[in-house]
Order: sequence, then structure tokens, then C-alpha cells
Amino acid sequence: MKVMIAHNFYGDYATGGEAIVFNEEAELLKAHSIHVLKYERSNSEIQKRNLLGKMKALFQLHWSPETLEHTGKIMDHFKPDVLHVHNYKFLITPSIFKAAKQRNIKTVLTLHNYRLMVPCGNFMTRRGEICEICMYGNPVNILLKRCSNGSLVKSYLQYRLFIKTKFNLNMLLDLVDVYIVLSDFAKHKLVQVGIPDNRIRIKPNFVYPVTKGMNVISKKERAVFVGRLSYEKGCLQLIENWSKINYPLYIIGSGPLLERSKLLARGNPYIYFAGNMDNDDVKKFLQESSFLVFPSTWYETMGLTILESMAAGIPVIATNLGPRAEMIRDGVTGLLYNPNDPVEFRSKTLSLINNKALRVEMGKAARNDYLKQYTPDVNYNILLNIYSNLLHSERI
Repeated sequence: MKVMIAHNFYGDYATGGEAIVFNEEAELLKAHSIHVLKYERSNSEIQKRNLLGKMKALFQLHWSPETLEHTGKIMDHFKPDVLHVHNYKFLITPSIFKAAKQRNIKTVLTLHNYRLMVPCGNFMTRRGEICEICMYGNPVNILLKRCSNGSLVKSYLQYRLFIKTKFNLNMLLDLVDVYIVLSDFAKHKLVQVGIPDNRIRIKPNFVYPVTKGMNVISKKERAVFVGRLSYEKGCLQLIENWSKINYPLYIIGSGPLLERSKLLARGNPYIYFAGNMDNDDVKKFLQESSFLVFPSTWYETMGLTILESMAAGIPVIATNLGPRAEMIRDGVTGLLYNPNDPVEFRSKTLSLINNKALRVEMGKAARNDYLKQYTPDVNYNILLNIYSNLLHSERI
């Protein structure tokens, strides 16, 4: 089988969550003798263009004749059985699917976000609060409230891509054979905006554990937060809620709220800022910790750090939003709480802190769930099944 796998990096080939999944999924396919061709573009290319080039990109962000021609030539040479796109915003554009359809190549789109449902792609306001106005109302709301980083220009780009994709390209229904989502929650949202149920497949992400032999690793008495220090990640609420918890909390990561977070935590001897770490170091740190705190205030799509914690054999206490209830079995592999209820958060956190046996039991259950659902081998079998069924079927 030959698969052309495509990804449009948001900037400078950065390794965010989507990029990590794209690269690791490509390597996973190669490891199983699937012939893979990676097609990569980066929005950082736009910054290097002159004014005319930038304007051209603006008007072609939903459809690029250059991409249609260029990827068509690549397909003619490589002759893939399947085109699998992880992200097409802004340079690749949906026109890559047209190149594949012209050559009778089956097409797959993984939705790492909610962009087909709302223009901002994440169901949240600039302050990290959940918002579904654009899904059920007028998507012009993104312009009125400048939901994309407070920028009118960025918000307009998101709005234009959404409108053109929704109305001009009919939600890509004529171009994409199968939509892959990461959770049943995301599938439900996608069906609500008009994508047929039989065109959607659920395939969660996967992670590699950094080591084997989880039971021999000594756990330290500490909780861990891993993520970008921004409103939607709930870092400020976490620090405020930790003011009455006398237990070490390590914050791994950086972001626009770093200084504000440090100021808010000033005087609390139990909060430590560990800065950025590479992925392997994060996994090792998790393995040696007691539990992960995941206070995100928006839906998210998967949460790789939750999977990494499960692989490390430690429980997670997380907000009960989006797909978290699918990933964490409340009271079995971790604990869920209402993000607007600090009393519930402190009560459940203290139950983990004060009961080491409970942490160990939940950690083992989380590790078992990881082995059943989120390992590379399990993920490969799901993906191969999607490809195989697609290749041996008529148009869905």
C-alpha cells in the first residue's frame, strides 16, 4: 500500500500537537512497511513573500491552483492508493483533495481540531471560555469579537476559510471520502453540522512510553501540570485553587501567561515552575510523579499529556469537558471535576494526595486502558482497517 500523507504546519515547521501526531503516524506506517510519502508545507512561507504574494495567499487560502497542479504531479509520480491529510490551512488548501479525486485516489482527512464546525476551530473565546455561537448562529461573531488572538486580520482569515469551505466546497463532502476524528464527542459535533455519520471514523491519537517496566519506577510526591500557559489551559485557575493545597505542584511549559502565573503563585512554596522540557523528558518526569492535573477550560480534542500520563501509569484529575469523559474513567483511572467548582477540585485533589493506594490502583487501571486503546500497535490496526475498507469499497 502507498500512502501520501500531507500536513500544513502553522509556522516554521513547529512541533505542536498536530505536528507530533503527523510525524509519528507517518513513521508508524513506515515501520509496518507501508510506502509513505510526506508532503509538507509551512505558513511561515507566506511571511517570506512580497506584498503581492501575501495578497495572493489571502485570496487562495481555500483553493490553490498551484497546489492542485503541484500535488497532482507528485501523485502522478508516486501513485498513492490513499491521500491522508492532517491539516491544509493555509497553503496546501482543500485543492489537494481535488488532485487526488482527479486520479481516483481515495482521500482521508484527520480533524485535529473543530475547524469544520466553527471558524476559530476550537469552540472558545479569547479568554479560554467555551463558546458555540458560530456553530448554531452567525459565524461573523469571530470578526465582531476578534476571537483569533484579538486580531481582526487573523479572525478574518479564519472566517474566510470557514465560509468558503462550508458554502463553496460543501464541507468538503465531494472531496473527502473519510473524515477521521479523535473521539465520539468530536463525531457528534461533526454530525451536527451535516457530515453523514457513515463518513466518519473514530481513531484516537497514540503515544510511545519512554521506558518499560512501569512498576519498578519510584513515584515522587508531586503533582504535574504540562502545557501552554494560556487562558484556555486553565493555568491561572489551577494556581488559585492550589493556594489551599499543601502539596508540590510542578508546572512544565511556557506561554503568554508565564509572568502572570509566576506573580499569582508568588509566596506559595508548593508551586514550582520547571520551564519547557523536550517530550522524552516530560514523559520521564510524569513517570516519576504521583498524578497529572489537566485543568483545561475548553473542549480540547484529545490531550496528549493525558495519554502520556496513562502510559506512565499515573492517574489524571481533569475538567469534565469535551472528550475527557471518554478518556478518563471517573473514579477508576482518574477523577473529573467541574471547572467552575474550586471546592470540588480541591476535594478530589486531596483525595488523591491523601490516598497513595488509590493513586496506585488508578495508575494501574490507566496503564491498562493505555495498553488497550492508545498504543502504536492498536492505532496502526485502526488506521490500516480504515485504509483497507476504503480501498475495497465503492464511494461511501
